[in-house]
Amino acid sequence: MTGCTVVTRYNQKTYKVDRVDFAQSPATTFDKQGTPTSYKEYYKLRYNEEIKDANQPLLINKDRRTGNEVALIPELCQLTGLTDAMRADFRLMKDLAGIVHTNAEAKIKEIKNLMDHFKTNAKCVEKQKLWHMQFNDNPQ
Repeated sequence: MTGCTVVTRYNQKTYKVDRVDFAQSPATTFDKQGTPTSYKEYYKLRYNEEIKDANQPLLINKDRRTGNEVALIPELCQLTGLTDAMRADFRLMKDLAGIVHTNAEAKIKEIKNLMDHFKTNAKCVEKQKLWHMQFNDNPQ
């Protein structure tokens, strides 16, 4: 998990995992304005998130600017992005660049195909009418 990027479901922010802390769990308490509070209680009160596994280790993100550590609950996180190992894989990055960095004409063709789909698909046409939307025939 170290080096991976996760997104939290309660605030949709992304964090890079710097380490996994096996000494802490959602049952671990921290000082919240002078009151000892467990992570499990905090997430229930703050985000209305029920943590099912109280024994899972916490993921730790260290803020690069402040140096403060943020403890994340794994079951409330979703992996996203590329790992450091993936970024170091030349072949993977080359293949990915071929997909991501297509030329402008190919992108315009894809967009025009998508717009044609919006015009011909019955469900898309229905939603456009419902939402009072209209697309330009010649996107620029």
